[in-house]
Amino acid sequence: MSILRRGMCSITRKPVKSLLLLLVVVVISSFFMAGLASRSAFVSKENCRTMPQWEQLHRDIIADKENGEVILLEGSHYLHFEQILAIVQKTIQWIENR
Repeated sequence: MSILRRGMCSITRKPVKSLLLLLVVVVISSFFMAGLASRSAFVSKENCRTMPQWEQLHRDIIADKENGEVILLEGSHYLHFEQILAIVQKTIQWIENR
């Protein structure tokens, strides 16, 4: 039985439990990302070269101006694939400093 089929069977057998689990994951992820986004932003240098106001736009939306920062990373729009280690390291530092 493929993993996709097993997943679908699990969802159809226990729909309420599956929906509650999904809701919990979404809520926790949203709170974590909202907290992280209000303090810092990972921005592609390539996007900044293409659109000069891109970096300033991100600086303007950071809620915590004193402690927030814009982190410029080499790469395209898909930084979460291209610079995953740098993002993980910065995120871990952010968690440890809380």
